[in-house]
Amino acid sequence: MSQNITANPQSFIPPISHGSLGAMAAGVGLLTVKEVATLLRVSTDSVYGLCARGELPHVRVSNAIRIAQADLTEFIVRRRRAIERL
Repeated sequence: MSQNITANPQSFIPPISHGSLGAMAAGVGLLTVKEVATLLRVSTDSVYGLCARGELPHVRVSNAIRIAQADLTEFIVRRRRAIERL
């Protein structure tokens, strides 16, 4: 006996938090929190904090946070501009 199972495709779309869809669609690599922390020479807790406060755009992939390379670059540029204005 078979059952008809109707899948709702919307239920399979992962939630996206503060991420750049354009960058991901273009096939730009995603960095782990540890990789970003290494590049910025800060702790992983600092990176998680930046993401939580919405300062660093990111996406969630299952239970992991990933940061697009382009978003990290833009984050650094924004920080530089803020310092230059002081």
